[in-house]
Parts: sequence; C-alpha cells; structure tokens
Amino acid sequence: MTKNRLYTISAVLLTAICLNAQTLGLDSCLNIALQNNLQMKNANLEIQKAEQVRYQALTKYFPNISAHAYAFHALNPLIEIGATDIINGIENEEVRTNLRQAYDEIAPYADLENMFGFFQYGVTAGATAIQPVFMGGQIVNGNRLAKLGVDAAKLQAEITKRETLRAVEQTYLMIVGLEEKKTTLQSVNQLLDTLTHDLQTAIQSGLATQTDMLKIELQRGENESLQLQLDNGITLAKQALCSQLGIPYSDSLQVDTANIPDITASAMPRPEKTLLDINVRKEKLIKKMEVGKALPQIAVGGSYAYNRILKDQNRYNGLLFATVQVPLTDWWETGHKIKERNLQTEQAENSRQYLNEQMELQSLQAQQEVLLAIKKIEIADKAVTNATENVRITRVNYEAGLVPLSELLEARTLLMKAQNDLTDAQLQLRFAQRKAEDYK
Repeated sequence: MTKNRLYTISAVLLTAICLNAQTLGLDSCLNIALQNNLQMKNANLEIQKAEQVRYQALTKYFPNISAHAYAFHALNPLIEIGATDIINGIENEEVRTNLRQAYDEIAPYADLENMFGFFQYGVTAGATAIQPVFMGGQIVNGNRLAKLGVDAAKLQAEITKRETLRAVEQTYLMIVGLEEKKTTLQSVNQLLDTLTHDLQTAIQSGLATQTDMLKIELQRGENESLQLQLDNGITLAKQALCSQLGIPYSDSLQVDTANIPDITASAMPRPEKTLLDINVRKEKLIKKMEVGKALPQIAVGGSYAYNRILKDQNRYNGLLFATVQVPLTDWWETGHKIKERNLQTEQAENSRQYLNEQMELQSLQAQQEVLLAIKKIEIADKAVTNATENVRITRVNYEAGLVPLSELLEARTLLMKAQNDLTDAQLQLRFAQRKAEDYK
C-alpha cells in the first residue's frame, strides 16, 4: 500500500470521525484542511509534476535507443539494367568484343534475359543506440534546473499550507467570536426578561407605566435584529470553514469554543526567502544552458540491422560511430541570448533584494499590530470594567427609583458594546500573533 493511499485513508477516517462528532476543535480543523483542502491538494500535485519533470531530465543521461523496420514491394524493379549495357560500359575494346561474342553465343541456349531488375521488393529492420558524451553542459544543468523546480514546488506547498492553516484558524476564531457575542446578547435578553417580569408587577401595582414596557419591547426588537445578524454571520462563517476544510456543510456542525490551543511556533523560516534565492539560481542555470547550445556536442553510438533486398539474400550488419556537431553561426545569436539572461539575472537579484526588504518591513508591521492589539485589549478590558460598574450602580439607582428605565437599558447596551469590543480585540490579537509568527 502506497504512502499516498495511506494518507487518503487516514484523511477519510479522520473526517468521518470529526463529522460524526459534529463538534470540531481547532486542531481537528487544521488536520482535516491539510488532507482535504483543494489548494493543498493542488500544491501536492505541483510537487509530483515537478518530480516527473526531474525524472524526464534524468533520462537524458542514458542512451537514446530506437528501432526501425521497413518493407516494400514495387510493381516493377526500381533499377533495371541490360547485359549489353554492362558489356558496352567496358572500356577495353578487345574484352568488350569477346564478351559480346560470348553472350550472343550462350544467351539463346541458356535462356538468358537481356534485362536484369533489382530492388523490386525487400525488407529491412534494425536498432540504433546513441549515447551523449558531451552536450555543452545542457544535460547537467537541465537536471540541476529540474531539481530546483522540485525544491520550489515544495517551498510553494509550504506557503500554501501556511496560508491555508491561517485562513482556517481565522474563520474558526471568527465563529468563536460570533458565538461569544451571541452569548453576551443572551445575557442582555435575560435581563430584559427579568425587567419585563418586574415591570408587569409594578404596572399592576400602579408603580410603573406602559411606556416603560414599550421601551423594553423596543430594546428587545433591536436585540432580535442583532440576533439575526449574528446567526447569519455564524452560518456564513461555518459554510466558509467547511469549504476550506473540503467537507460538506451541515447545519448541526459546531465548533469547540472552550478549548482554543495556543499558537505554535513556525517550524521553518519564511519559504519566500528561499524561493527568491532559487529564482536567481534558476536564471543562472538557464544562462549556462543557452551557452551550452553553442558549444560542441559529442555522441557515440552503434547500429545493427538486417535486410533482405536482393533475392534470397539475408544480410546482417552492424556499425559503431561517433558524431561531433560544432555550431559555427550560433555564437552571434547566443551572444545576445547571454546578454538577455544577464539582464534577467540582474532583475531577479534586484527583485530578491526588494522583496526581502518588503518582508522585513512586513515582519515589523506584524509585530506593531501585535502591540496595538494588546493596547486595544487593555482599553477594552478597562471599558468592560467601567461599564459593568456603571450597570451595577444604575440598576441600584433604578430599583431605588432614582433613575428611569431608559438609563438602565442604555447602561446595559454600553456594557454589551464594551464586551463585544473586547471580543473583537482578543480576536485581532490572535490574528496579529499568528501573522507575526508566520512572518518571522
């Protein structure tokens, strides 16, 4: 059983177990994405394609063997020659005269024809092997270039993996944040239920008016609208998560909001830097291959063949040969190609320097985003503390009849906003930390 088949079976089993459980943790989501995500599958296929190109390049080291066969049958002989033509072609007059006299005497009795035909039908077959000895470095550099292609595909797969896992984590945490806001909203609705019960008693006792009840119903309507927005956001986020995981969407799918693992450090530096180095090396190898096309090319080989062209004559023959090909007029064109590759290499080096600087700036910006998110959490946490105290004081004053119901509702709304802001700040910190870790 191949390794790829084992991975496929493991992915199917893991997906089935998680879907049956209907509650996915972050680690489970990341593992499923590595196996099922279509972008990850394509990245792995790119590696396999690059490996096949490398195997193709390896074959250039070995002899090129070919076989051929040919048969023909003509309506008339391809070559016809008469006996008198042969005799007349002899330069010595005495010999020519004697042969003509002998032929004239013998031909009638031996039933000899004057015309002889050749090559009317025949068969030939053989095999040829050619071994490259020196091809201007094209084979060696071609294999090096193919090896770089495999390395580049693997690095690109690492980038795809990083981006895929980050997207899955962000979508997952977005669902967690929306669920927390939904819980906050439920606590507000519980307060409204309590206030509604108290108001009904107060109205019956003549201590409150129907106006206060209308204020509560107005707040309840706003909360219902917010509830719909949160439910819709959760549904869309879950659909996006299932798409990223490569699994079908289910209404019963839940995420584990309680156990969120810490961020793990990246196992390797940014693959983009190595990819930029590979791009420069690639341009240099292409330049060497262009030079190799204008260098002498040497090959040796052998051929063995069978033919039956003359009547009832089976012939076998073999030969060894060597070839040397020296381009004489290609250096003019090659000179311009080399200049072009030099410019291309210089561009690749400039791009490497520029993008390395941009990645350093990107890393610094990611670290600044972490510090900014931490500050936002401190501010939001302080706002939650103040809003909580404000709700407590306002409720005491409301129960004592010192403030109207509208102030209590406003205080609770401010607390809900502060709690939601804290949730958003916490998510931003997590996103910023992941980005900073990936951009090290």
